[in-house]
Amino acid sequence: TEPTDPRSQLAWTRKINLASQQAQHSQQAQQPQQQHIFKIPQSTSSKIPTSAMVLGASGLIPFFAGAIGPYVFPEYTLPFMALQIEYAVIITTFMGAVHWGLAVSSSRLPLYPPSASAYQYGFSVLPALIAWPTLHLPLITAMPVLATTLTSILLFDMWANRRGLIPTWYIRLRMFLTAGAVASLLASIYTYKSLV
Repeated sequence: TEPTDPRSQLAWTRKINLASQQAQHSQQAQQPQQQHIFKIPQSTSSKIPTSAMVLGASGLIPFFAGAIGPYVFPEYTLPFMALQIEYAVIITTFMGAVHWGLAVSSSRLPLYPPSASAYQYGFSVLPALIAWPTLHLPLITAMPVLATTLTSILLFDMWANRRGLIPTWYIRLRMFLTAGAVASLLASIYTYKSLV
């Protein structure tokens, strides 16, 4: 029952307001916190998404075709190798662009360190700048340059993973894909020296 005495009324009103605030805070605490849509996946996650695994593995087909094709069609040895290098340039550029995308999306997080964003922006353009000139280099020179660049990108990815900037599953996938791509390029070097 609401009191009629002014002092009692004031105390009663304060008590009601306090109880209402406590109930509101309790209700907010019970609600799950909304995840930021651009939040970086937890680096402890190691399960590779099926779609990423399938598409990534499919991306090795042109590498393998460039390495095996000359043995099946020796008369097209040089075209096979040229196509392999062109594809390797595209993939190398794409691998760098992954970090540009991560920096763009993750920089919206309140606790995202600006220095990490600067590193990722800066690194993301280097693979393209290194890979592009290989299109005008001799085949036997371009292949080791691209193989070294792909390996270097993987090392940077591992650095980013240790700082929580990239998920662990991506590193596991990259190790598998980089091994396949680099092995194909090295096999093509051997093929070039053997057949050309």
